[in-house]
Amino acid sequence: MSYNVWFGDVKMEERMEAIGHLVKQYSPDIIFFRRSLQISMNFLRVQGGGVLNEPSVLLTDAKTRIYFCMLLSKLRVKNFMSKPFVKSSMGRELCAAEIDVGSNKTLVIATSHLESLSPNSEKWVSQAEEALRFLEQFSNVIFGGDMNWD
Repeated sequence: MSYNVWFGDVKMEERMEAIGHLVKQYSPDIIFFRRSLQISMNFLRVQGGGVLNEPSVLLTDAKTRIYFCMLLSKLRVKNFMSKPFVKSSMGRELCAAEIDVGSNKTLVIATSHLESLSPNSEKWVSQAEEALRFLEQFSNVIFGGDMNWD
């Protein structure tokens, strides 16, 4: 499952409740969230009914940021990784996690919200390239997010 959670304070409570119902209904193994807020993080953990493991963002880190990317997984997370993009005026990053899928196999899941509101594509192209360079070190990868591409 993949969502941009927040954009302004438009019907935030209703949005979080709807996403929480979808999490319960579809019971995804992995969720990619972008534009998450501390309030949305807390709400989703409660709405998820405890089925999802700890989020990739610590509550203490969430308090210091306007919004952030977040990964949730039912599968055992071996390691969370965060790589801030070199060229970002909006504090954008690549969030990734190594997931134990059994049989001594690892899957890396990753999400990002590439730079937006740029008059040209230079920033999001360099961020996409940076993300792919980082992820190419792993054998099995799922990368999803908001690329801001037309």
